[in-house]
Amino acid sequence: MELHDKIAAFLRSKKGGRYCDACILNEVGADLEKVHKQTASLENESGFLSVKRGICSQCHASKDRLLRVQ
Repeated sequence: MELHDKIAAFLRSKKGGRYCDACILNEVGADLEKVHKQTASLENESGFLSVKRGICSQCHASKDRLLRVQ
């Protein structure tokens, strides 16, 4: 399974939550730069939403950019 698909599957399994790149990285096992590129590409796909500011559902840290499934 490609990284893009792993990230999408993780987010779909956690529908309703908002996740930062660092927490997504911990779930899918890749480097942060690759995760950031893939999450940025998911923002353009139907069903995914970028949250500009908020609290990550996993680490509970305030982040400037989060991704979630609509």
